[in-house]
Amino acid sequence: MRVAFYVRVSTDRQAEEGMSIERQLALMHEWAEREKHQVVEVFEELGSSAFIDDKRPIFEHMVELALSSEHPFDAIVVHLQSRLYRDNVKREFLESRLAKREVKVISVSQPRPVDDSTAYLIRNVIGIIDEFQSRENSKTVIECQRKNAEHGYFNGSRPPFGYASIATDVRARSGFKKKLEVHHEEAEVVRRIYQLAEFGDAGVDLGMKRIAQLLNKEGAQYRGKKFTLQHIERVLKNRAYIGEYVSFKRDGKNARMRPESEWVVTQVPPILSDRDQFFRVQQILASRQLVNVESKSTQVRTLLTGLLVCGVCGKHLTLSTGKSGRYKYYKCATKLKIGPGECSCPSLPKEEFEKTVLAAVANEVINPDRIKEMLTSLKSLWEEAVEPNRRRLLALQRSEVDQQDRIRVLYEQVSDHKLELDGSLQEHIRTLQAKLRTIQTEVYVLKSKQQLPFKKFGEGQLDSFVCAARGALQEPEHPNAKAFLRAVVTEIRVEPSRIRIRGSRALMASTVSRWNQGTPDGVPRLVSEWRGWQESNPRPLGS
Repeated sequence: MRVAFYVRVSTDRQAEEGMSIERQLALMHEWAEREKHQVVEVFEELGSSAFIDDKRPIFEHMVELALSSEHPFDAIVVHLQSRLYRDNVKREFLESRLAKREVKVISVSQPRPVDDSTAYLIRNVIGIIDEFQSRENSKTVIECQRKNAEHGYFNGSRPPFGYASIATDVRARSGFKKKLEVHHEEAEVVRRIYQLAEFGDAGVDLGMKRIAQLLNKEGAQYRGKKFTLQHIERVLKNRAYIGEYVSFKRDGKNARMRPESEWVVTQVPPILSDRDQFFRVQQILASRQLVNVESKSTQVRTLLTGLLVCGVCGKHLTLSTGKSGRYKYYKCATKLKIGPGECSCPSLPKEEFEKTVLAAVANEVINPDRIKEMLTSLKSLWEEAVEPNRRRLLALQRSEVDQQDRIRVLYEQVSDHKLELDGSLQEHIRTLQAKLRTIQTEVYVLKSKQQLPFKKFGEGQLDSFVCAARGALQEPEHPNAKAFLRAVVTEIRVEPSRIRIRGSRALMASTVSRWNQGTPDGVPRLVSEWRGWQESNPRPLGS
């Protein structure tokens, strides 16, 4: 039998305590030689948890090969079945998928009975025990880390800017415990940031963005990178610089903020000699916050935000003000975030640029002859896109019926007490239901493609839409200007020497076809963009 080995250790400490890669491989090679199996490939994974799927690329590659049509091996061999997954449901689901491809899972240290029913029971009992033990270990590790932080030690994440992680002479389970010490070069930059935040530069107050620009101009770096507004904000709001390093603020499993009572404050060497300076800076930052607003949408109501894209660096253009708010510009986010010299995209005066864009859309895009040409091209493209999907639709409809029958049979067996609705079966049923929903979604998409992506309309409908749209696009302040603009334009790309306005033929056709002649002062409804073909990464029709 052709077999593939999978070996994994989660930590260096685990490797030191008898579960090393070499030890696992030695036992597995002895087994393969004794049983006279052919080892065709070895997959090694270092420092990876069996609870975290997206951090095990070697494992994912192995599973992909096992499920492929190439069928390079007949079995996956592990030292312990927990090497595959600590989560018992995920492990059982994986083994079920592999079994359909006639790929076995073999544990050399946990041999399974020949009888399928007994083997199912044994592997699930072992899996549940492994999962329980791993979760208990996780709770123990977190508690140890909390106590470690309470006693002044650093748990190993990247230290805040201005500090370095230094090993002590106190032994830990793996190596030596660490503490935060001042990184003198970075600490000087931290002090300068607080000075600039409190007193400004040459008598001029500086916000976080301008502090970042000044530091970049002076050649200072944030650990090898240019300073950004986010870096400055991170420094100005970190209590570590007054000697209080706060950890366990978030729950690592769900990224939610923990109650303040669960935070752990570790005493570290302060960088700011004047503790009150930290709180003075917090007051300055708070005084600059916008007040009496309910959401970001009430702070900025601009015509073009979200449509403007920089043709140089690819970032969006956002609204910016100058001269204490007297002037408004659309500026590239790179220039706002790092500095004016970081991108050559021009800054655009808001009012003048909005009028220019609206005029171009009204005269060039909302053009009857152009729209008719779009429709002719779209019909041709639609006919080409639909034809290859007819056979696919028929096959999917058969798969849909088959999947429904499988689920129905399982429910009948549970109802007749032939199967017990345990956790593993529930997970299997959920998997079948998810597959059925995927099939039904694709069936719906393919059926949608059998129809034109827009309703047929005549000259009167088109003329009515053009008249209403051009009327609304005369002025940026028109209440319907934004709705009409976003109904036909998907992107406005700003380059140093030109502006490129992009839209979708399908979006235009849908918008015009749904236009209501009876309400000439109305606005177009939001419509979904028709897709000419469907893949795992859907793409819209050409602009």
